Amino acid sequence: MASEPLLPTEIPAVLALLRRSHALREEDPERMLELARRAADLAEELDPQRLGSTEVADLQARAWAELGDAYRAADDFFAAEATLAHATVVAREGTGDPLLRALLLERKAALLADGHRCSEACSLFEAARRIYQELDDRHLVGRVLVGKGRAMATAGEPARALQLLREGLAKIDVDRDPLLALTAAHHVVRALADCRRFWEALALLHQHRAAYARYGGPLMLLERTCLEGEIQAGLGRARE
Repeated sequence: MASEPLLPTEIPAVLALLRRSHALREEDPERMLELARRAADLAEELDPQRLGSTEVADLQARAWAELGDAYRAADDFFAAEATLAHATVVAREGTGDPLLRALLLERKAALLADGHRCSEACSLFEAARRIYQELDDRHLVGRVLVGKGRAMATAGEPARALQLLREGLAKIDVDRDPLLALTAAHHVVRALADCRRFWEALALLHQHRAAYARYGGPLMLLERTCLEGEIQAGLGRARE
């Protein structure tokens, strides 16, 4: 029996899957990857003749980009690199959307940062920042700065990381992406501890206690507990 023709409503369905996938980054990376795979599969089934070939290519490229990032979050770096490369090829058939171009740059930069290729990662983050700056999107500029700050932290430069993370956190719209805001604050705390500014780190950690309880998944909460122990040790409070 022939399958039912796909309806344009499949487009928001792909976007909804991607949003759900992203929301599970800290809580359930395996489920995040599963939803991203479903989104990419669904995007590949869209009819370019009926929905527009360039528009479909944009959505497919975005889905592949987010799947690549989900592989990165799951520590499958080989699959992440291959998937992001495919997303880049698909995007060439699209509309040339600058937001998509910047997203691909961000996702590639994050993968490079995880591979300790900080200089290359920062160059891509900076290219993405310029696009978001031209589009006057303060929130996305903040997201890039957080990514760049995390790259500098991975490179062992906590002071520079702290500067970038704080600048990024100040630009992030908490209502637009509360998990991103919490993640940024978490990494600011980490950078403060790495700079041995333990009292500031502890104050910021307590300031975001409610956000941790509401938005932090099991992995982030575990990291938070370990980080607080590290901070208490740095303050000479061994018992705590």
